[in-house]
Amino acid sequence: REASGDVVAKGSTIVVAAAAGRHERGRQFRRDLAMLMTSGSVLLLLALLMSLPLLTFIVTVRSRRWLARLSCKPLLAFLHPDLGIGGAERLVIDAAIAAQRCGHAVVMFTSYHDEGRCFEETRNGTLRVVVVGGWLPRAIGGRLIVACATARAIAAAVAMMLSQPNLETVVVDQVAASVPLLRACGVRTLFYCHFPDKLLARRPTSSLLRVLKALYRLPFDAIEEACTGCAHTVFVNSEYTAEIYVNAFPVLRAVRRVLNLRPPAVLHPAVDVVSNPALPWAAPSKRQDVHGEAAAGADLVLLSINRFEQKKDHRLAIEAFRHFRMETPELAARVKLILAGGYDERLIENVKCLQELRDLSRCYGLEAHIEFRCNVSNAERRDLFQLAAAVVYTPSHEHFGIVPLEAMAAARPVLAVNNGGPVESVRDGVTGWLRPATARAFAEVYARLAQMATQQSDALRQMGSAAREHVEANFSREAFGAKLDAYLVQTKAGRLKAHAA
Repeated sequence: REASGDVVAKGSTIVVAAAAGRHERGRQFRRDLAMLMTSGSVLLLLALLMSLPLLTFIVTVRSRRWLARLSCKPLLAFLHPDLGIGGAERLVIDAAIAAQRCGHAVVMFTSYHDEGRCFEETRNGTLRVVVVGGWLPRAIGGRLIVACATARAIAAAVAMMLSQPNLETVVVDQVAASVPLLRACGVRTLFYCHFPDKLLARRPTSSLLRVLKALYRLPFDAIEEACTGCAHTVFVNSEYTAEIYVNAFPVLRAVRRVLNLRPPAVLHPAVDVVSNPALPWAAPSKRQDVHGEAAAGADLVLLSINRFEQKKDHRLAIEAFRHFRMETPELAARVKLILAGGYDERLIENVKCLQELRDLSRCYGLEAHIEFRCNVSNAERRDLFQLAAAVVYTPSHEHFGIVPLEAMAAARPVLAVNNGGPVESVRDGVTGWLRPATARAFAEVYARLAQMATQQSDALRQMGSAAREHVEANFSREAFGAKLDAYLVQTKAGRLKAHAA
């Protein structure tokens, strides 16, 4: 009986201890739950407090826009990060002028505008230009360029909406970070994608740096895809870019497939055929530029116009000239190559690229045959086109390329690489030549041009005339403006949402 009593006592003790343990665990769970709820409430309150300025800004902008509709004409704005000299800048300026001619009230917003290095229309009053967000740095210690570009774009969008209550539609290009904010404020937004920025980032040679760069770029690449997809309408500048766009943004591709949406609209850049007339062919003895300098007595002048950046591959033009002189020295003796383009001394890449090209020219002993021109004016540009017998366009996988259009508008044939955008603008054998990006292939066309200039000048001029007719029929600013205006009207009516993804 004593043993039995001990067993009962021990069992009771165990039961009581178990019950006490369950009670303590229950109390601990309730304390943890209360702590979690308190923390969640605090975080929610902080989130609300942090979002309060944003919500206030959105409500304020929407209210001011609603009031402005009663008394002000709707405004169309173009938001571009840097109004310098380049193909992207030429395109957005042409788009703004075309919209202005269609009756829209237009203003251009940018974070940087140097009147000493810009297109004439942005400084002579043709377009109204407002600089906003320029106080933010372009880079920090030469790094964090994409982070600074994102911050500058958002700051410019905020300043634009606060200063223009009658803002109705915005055409954004290059940096899409501001698109969600614009749309949240009720602004119709079109995004012009020249090329996905995530594919333009350079990859370091070191494996460790590549990993760090990929981690740094990861959130910005995700932001680019998400923000691009927020636009009411997305344009691309060529069929080539449209294909790249689809493959670069897999999430948007999946959304488009699920919702059965259309791909981005292709809106080819254009050239003003009125202000860019067909230019007469100058005789060799009368080839002079606006400075009165003769073209070194050359029988043939080849012109290459591009920003001084590595990706533009000016090196190909110089390497081709070296091969040309080695294979046919008698033809190359009286040929001159002029390399002209945009140059910004703030950009290390521009400075480094130009210096490397000068060194390469000197190394090959081509100083007498190759000339460099930086930041040429419109008058100088026209003069260079008139001096040239053909224009050499060297970038590979170019998104589109405005220079071939300008050259063909001037009635000059174009030698370009047989990939990317030039495939859509240059007709091989009719308005120019499309060749592989090799020095030998380009040198063969150099030699052919030299022979045509001396023996078949009529054939060369006929090719130039065909180039002019091709541009007038397919790439005039009038056709571009009509198409852009149709998209603007349809976007305002809300009928182009299918393009956003």
